Amino acid sequence: MSLAELRERVATLTERGNFQFECDLAIALGISKTEKLGALNIQDTPPPYTRSVDAAIALVEMKLPDHQWGVHCHKSAFRAHVTKRSPFRPMPNIGDAPTPALALISALLAALEERAAAGSGEK
Repeated sequence: MSLAELRERVATLTERGNFQFECDLAIALGISKTEKLGALNIQDTPPPYTRSVDAAIALVEMKLPDHQWGVHCHKSAFRAHVTKRSPFRPMPNIGDAPTPALALISALLAALEERAAAGSGEK
């Protein structure tokens, strides 16, 4: 599953806790050693990324240690940003979602998409 597909799925999540998404996210980001949900065992069960702000923050810091992040209320939802640390003030990657954890995951996926596009020469 691509980063763009995962980000689209985050936009459809309206509740806390989505184990299927957490497993797909762990597999797509290379955190889980398995390749499909049915093959997961207790050792491969991912942290509760969609249910826990702490788990979402840990995921951002693990995948993009050279970035900073933030979350704030935005209208009736939450907005998160993930931004590369730089003296040149780069544009942040934004994620909007109904919970802080989902907003962080959305912003993380946007930052990973941008990094992958920059690495392949796309814009």
